[in-house]
Amino acid sequence: MLKSFNYYKKSKKYEDGLSIYIPTLNNENTLEECLINAKEKGFDQIIVVDGKSKDNSFEIAKKYADDCVQTEPGLHIQTLKAITLIKFKFLVLSEADVLLSDDFAKISRKEIEKLNSSVCVSQLTCKYKRNYLERGFSNFIKSRRKKPGKEIKAIGGPAIIYSEIYLDSFKNSYLTKDTFGNFDTNLSEIILNNNQKIKMMKAAAEQNEEINLEVILLKFIWYGKGDYFFYKRNKKNWNLIRKIKSIFHTYYSYLFLTKTNNSWLVYFYFLPVFIMFAIIRNISWYFYLSKAIFLHILNYKIND
Repeated sequence: MLKSFNYYKKSKKYEDGLSIYIPTLNNENTLEECLINAKEKGFDQIIVVDGKSKDNSFEIAKKYADDCVQTEPGLHIQTLKAITLIKFKFLVLSEADVLLSDDFAKISRKEIEKLNSSVCVSQLTCKYKRNYLERGFSNFIKSRRKKPGKEIKAIGGPAIIYSEIYLDSFKNSYLTKDTFGNFDTNLSEIILNNNQKIKMMKAAAEQNEEINLEVILLKFIWYGKGDYFFYKRNKKNWNLIRKIKSIFHTYYSYLFLTKTNNSWLVYFYFLPVFIMFAIIRNISWYFYLSKAIFLHILNYKIND
């Protein structure tokens, strides 16, 4: 259980200031630009936890990070190490392929206090829009943005959070296990279930990732795998309607909510891309569900 928001707001557990945490795994193509960008923003602490990258990510990180260590790969493992390194009251959660706006540190710190929110999520855009697929992905990301101050139900990156809330969230076993593509979903659920708030803020960031079909496949297969494990963990506590909603939420979100922030013309122009994203994610979801059912039946027959 998390404590009250007022407790975290007044807590002196951490020194006043702003840390940023970036987990890495084979990110040498974008990491140096990301860390130079973070260094320029005036963070009090840059934390990098590398998951034993096979490229030069760890060597690059050591040049720029204040605290840089390696662990076994896995976001849950890397983050469990990161929370032992945090020194300051506020923590920005970012990624190795993200560039922050010039005023990100200043605005994010101001916004989380002004909005009385446990977590504030930035306005994310995409750097590359050179072809139909990249422009489609950019508009997909655009559809996820909301007005500053609006309450939302999920954490996306980058975001700012009270460090002590982040620390206490890890007392929940959900985050100490491999949650695959649903780490943020599990964290969001813990925060919202404890009467804390997640809001959008003005601070902006840019995703510095070249998009191609391989990247899309890896990204949305990973999300689908996370969907399955999220379903697996919660299904005993869900009624039939909630289970059905979980199975079909991707189609609803990707085919209808993608209209948000897009004109009808843009929406229909990129609808084939949105449909492709939904299909890839759901095929991955159904694959892991079918695999689990098959293994359950096989185990039943063996034990029978």
